[in-house]
Amino acid sequence: MPDRKRDKSRIQKPVKSFTKETAKLRYENIQNEETGPPAEPLEDPVETKIKAAMAEGQFDNLPGKGKPLDLKGYMETPEHLRAAYHILKNAGFVPEEVRLKKEMEVIKEKIKACASKAKKDKLNKELAIGVVEGDVQTDNDARRVSRYDVPVVQIVTNGGCHLEALLVQNTLKNFDLNHLQLLIIENVGNLVCPANYDLGEALKVVMISTTEGDDKPVKYPAMFRVSDIMIINKIDLLNYVDFDVSKAKAFALQINPNLKIFEMSCKTGEGLDNWLAWLRSQIRV
Repeated sequence: MPDRKRDKSRIQKPVKSFTKETAKLRYENIQNEETGPPAEPLEDPVETKIKAAMAEGQFDNLPGKGKPLDLKGYMETPEHLRAAYHILKNAGFVPEEVRLKKEMEVIKEKIKACASKAKKDKLNKELAIGVVEGDVQTDNDARRVSRYDVPVVQIVTNGGCHLEALLVQNTLKNFDLNHLQLLIIENVGNLVCPANYDLGEALKVVMISTTEGDDKPVKYPAMFRVSDIMIINKIDLLNYVDFDVSKAKAFALQINPNLKIFEMSCKTGEGLDNWLAWLRSQIRV
C-alpha cells in the first residue's frame, strides 16, 4: 500500500522557478569557475618602449625640436610615394638625387658667403660648370652668368641664326677642361636652325614657355625630334595665359616618345630643384 504521507510531502515541497535572471546568474558562475577572475589587460609593447625612451631622455635633443614642421618636401612628394619616402627619411636614407641637390645647395651657400676670390674659385671647381652663350648681338647673357663666378664665353654671330661646332670648339681654350664636368651651350634663340646643326653636345635641351603657345612642338617638330629634354618654363603665368600643359606634352611626345619633360618657373624657382637634381645626377664624376 502506498505511503500517502510520503507522497504528500513530496507534492508539497516548493519548487524553484527557472527564470532568465537565474539562467544568467548560473552562466556567470560557471564562467567564473572555469576561467577564474578576469586577467589584467596586456600593456602595449610599443607604448612600453616609448615610455622607456622618454624616461631615458632619448627624445630630449631630437633634430628640429622646438621648430615648426617643414612639410614642403612631404607635400611635393607624389601622394602614392609619401609613406615610403617618410619611412626612408626617418631611417636616414634619401634618394641619390635628393642628396646631390642638398650638396649643390651647400656649395652655393658657401660661394655666396665666401669673401676670398681664391676660395670662390675652389668652390666653383666643385661644381665644375662652364657656359657658352650664343646670340646675334650683345653679351648681355654672358654678363648675367658671370655674376655667379661661372666661367662663360660669349659668341656673337652678327646675324647668324645658329651656332656651329667650330665656333664652340674655338671657345674651349677658355675653360679648364681637366676639371670641367658640365658645359652648357645656349644656342641662338630660335626653334628652326639649331635643330640642323650638331655641336657635339651629349644632350640637347629645348625650352619653351607658357607665353608662346602649347602648339610649338607641332609647329617646329624637327627641334623636338632631335632633343633629349624639353623644359616648359614660366609656369607661374599659367593662370594668365591660354596654355595647356598636358596638350603641349602630348604634342611633344607624339613627335619624340623618349623626350624627358620638366616644368618650372625660373622666376619663382618652382620645379627648378627637380631639374637641377636630375642634371647633377647625369654628370660623370
